[in-house]
Parts: sequence; C-alpha cells; structure tokens
Amino acid sequence: AFKDLRILWPHSRFIFGRNKLMMVALGVDEEDEYRTGLAQLAKGITGTCGLLFTNRESKEVRKYFAEFREPQYARTGCIATKKFVIKPGLLPGLPVSMEPQLRKKGLPVRIQKGKLELVTETVVCKEGTNLTPEQCSILEMFEVKMVDFRINILGCYTDEKYVSFQSKSAGDRKSNGMDQEEC
Repeated sequence: AFKDLRILWPHSRFIFGRNKLMMVALGVDEEDEYRTGLAQLAKGITGTCGLLFTNRESKEVRKYFAEFREPQYARTGCIATKKFVIKPGLLPGLPVSMEPQLRKKGLPVRIQKGKLELVTETVVCKEGTNLTPEQCSILEMFEVKMVDFRINILGCYTDEKYVSFQSKSAGDRKSNGMDQEEC
C-alpha cells in the first residue's frame, strides 16, 4: 500500500526512519534546529511516524489523506472487525501440500479425492477479539483483509512555522484538524 502511495505522489518525498535520528536532523531544541520552528515539529515525532515533504497545498494534502484507505491483511494483535467462518467442504485454491500447515493452525482438514476438504465448520475469529498469528495467516490464505492502511496528517511546517493539527484538549478543536489554523 505504501509503495503504491509513493507512486501516486511522485512529486513528494516520504521519510521514515528512527525517530531519534529524524528529531536530531530537524533539531531537538531551538538552539539545534536546522530552520526556525523545526524543533516544535521534532517534538511531535513519536510512535510510528514519518515525514512528508511536498510542494502541494496543505488543504489538498489533508483532504487526500483524510480520504485515503487501503485494505490490508491484519497482523497479530489487531482486533477482528468481523466474524469469519469457514464452511465445511472443499477448499478451492489451496494445494494439497498445505494440509500439514492447515492442521498446525487448527483447521480440521483432510485430503478427499486429491483435494483439500474442511471437515467441520470452523470459526476463525469473532468480531472484537485480538487476532493470533495463526488466525492472521488463515485470514491471509482466504484473502480476508480486515484492516485499513491510512495516514494521519498531524501537522504542517511552512514559512518557518509549525502548526499542529492535533487537538490539545478534548473540546479545543476537531482532531482531524480541518477547523484549525492553516499552514
């Protein structure tokens, strides 16, 4: 999904790296900052975070990423967004050689006339539960995507000033930043 995003935005650069390294490159405090106001931006680099360098207008960038969603396979620890049940019967598209793997993952399968067959109805996951590694790999085998890849724009730096789009308190401003000061 991210590779596709880089192709769709060839006029821009996405930077992901070690947070500490990005913070030091921008400047940790006002004395170290590369340009005026970058220290404020550096303070916001926490968790899974990156930088987008673009010559596009702030409104255009925020609108695009507010609408951008790309379905992906869930990873371990994600919360299931729906119940997924596999009905008994033949499992088309899965080779017979996968039988041992499917058994290890807890699926009651057998080989019937050279084809894989699920013996009993199996609930892979229930809505709202944390997914295990086995459940995630089964969902991927059956091409079930349960999560969306998306990017949240948290702030903007331009003309030597940084504007955060995050709300400082619950009642201050909308969290999507659409009503906040423009960059």
